[in-house]
Formats: sequence, structure tokens, C-alpha cells
Amino acid sequence: MLVGHSYGGAVITNAGAGQPNVTGLVYASAFAPDLGEVLGQFPPGPGTANLYPVTYPNNFGTFLFLNQQKFRESFAQDVDPLQASIMATVQKPGNVVHFTDPTTAVAWKTLPSWYLISTLDRMIPPSLQQKFASRMHEGHNHLGPLKPCVDRLPSSPVVRADPGSSEGWREQVGSLRCASLRCKQRAERSVNRIIQWLLHNLAAHKCGIP
Repeated sequence: MLVGHSYGGAVITNAGAGQPNVTGLVYASAFAPDLGEVLGQFPPGPGTANLYPVTYPNNFGTFLFLNQQKFRESFAQDVDPLQASIMATVQKPGNVVHFTDPTTAVAWKTLPSWYLISTLDRMIPPSLQQKFASRMHEGHNHLGPLKPCVDRLPSSPVVRADPGSSEGWREQVGSLRCASLRCKQRAERSVNRIIQWLLHNLAAHKCGIP
């Protein structure tokens, strides 16, 4: 099971295609490009205005950082200020090539896929996330209308396939409305529950693999 967040969605889209040991994809507020698309072609969120490039010597590359003073309001406005300050200091930059490399394979067209939408996201517009989730569902034309089955936990909603369906975990592409922007702990709990449910059903032979 491959899980991608932000531009990591493009990574799993390409890397998961044609791999026999990859059984599904989870997109957590992530890009989900189609064949030939590049991340730079999509409309940016307002938080991207606070990105700045740093070019390293010896052809190491150019990387994008978020302004530390603007980090919380751009990327994690619902996170404790002290924690956000730490996150800003230790942030991992993204290489600009991630936004110009074309997509050469599309794993979500052939694998069961789930999408978690952050409705207050300031980096990837929620409307764009909805577009990614919707066209994933359209690409699985053997499925019916998009009707995600949602479990609600004490502090974390989880999208899952319907275990009672003959389609098992292939049933639907879920679209989760996450009120939190990028509260990583909450997103990680949601993704972990999705993975645990899928692994449980695979082990019990309750769901088939495409």
C-alpha cells in the first residue's frame, strides 16, 4: 500500500504502476496527476506565495522552502504555534523538478485508490483535490456512483470501502472532507486506520486484488 502527501501523490502515481507488490494507493491531500501532466500546471493555493527558491552549488539543484515566518499560516494554521515553529525550522524542501517532470504512468487508473481532502488547505486548493478524487472514481468505470462509506472515530474520520460489498475494498474511491488543514497527526491516524482495515481484509480473503 503506497501513501502519498502533497507532491508525494505524484511519486506514488508513477511508482505504483505495473508493480505486482502494490495493491492500492492512498492520497492524503496530494497531487494525483494524469498521464503527461506536470504539477506546475495546476492552480496553486494562496500559501504557495510564501515559497522561495534556494539554488545549491555543484548542480545539486534548486529547492523550494516556505518562509519560516509565514509557515504556520501557509501550511499548518491549525497546529500549535510552538509545534509549527519547530516544523518550519526542520522543514524538508521540495526540488523544483517535481513541478516540471511529466507523469509517465498512472497507477490510480488500475489500482484501488482513496483520497483524503483537506477542506482548508492553503497549498493545494480543495477544489483541485476534489477534482483529483472525482476523476479517480470516473477512471474506475466499473464502479457505481461515488458513495464513500465513512467511519467516524473519536478524533479522526476514516474513509473505507464497504466490507459487505462483493467488490470489497475495490468498491469506491473515497473522498474525505477533513476540516483540518494539515494536522499531520490527525492525517496519519486516518491513513493508518485505512491501511489497517485493508490489510485485515486482505488477510481474511474478504476482498480481491485487481
